[in-house]
Amino acid sequence: MEEEWSPLLVAEYIRKHVRTKQTTHLVGFDEKGISKHPNHLACAEALRILAKEDENETIRTGTGKTVWVLRTLGGISTYFGVLVLLRRLLLLPKRKRNKAK
Repeated sequence: MEEEWSPLLVAEYIRKHVRTKQTTHLVGFDEKGISKHPNHLACAEALRILAKEDENETIRTGTGKTVWVLRTLGGISTYFGVLVLLRRLLLLPKRKRNKAK
């Protein structure tokens, strides 16, 4: 995909969706955009724009949205996150594994 998205346009699409679907929670990328892809970065910036708007709305009306951000881990974790998670779980000391149960 060679087209780069405008953060303002992405924010407008998300804003419309939130209004029509009455969405209360949003999930998006952090400022690194997971793989630094320009469109991931545009989505991250769009959520920052909306979060700022929502912060002002929350102050005015007492209502707001919850925005969760997927944190970029970097390196091999970016593309093989599930495998990294499994490796970490398998390498946990037995005592910590028992606490997790």
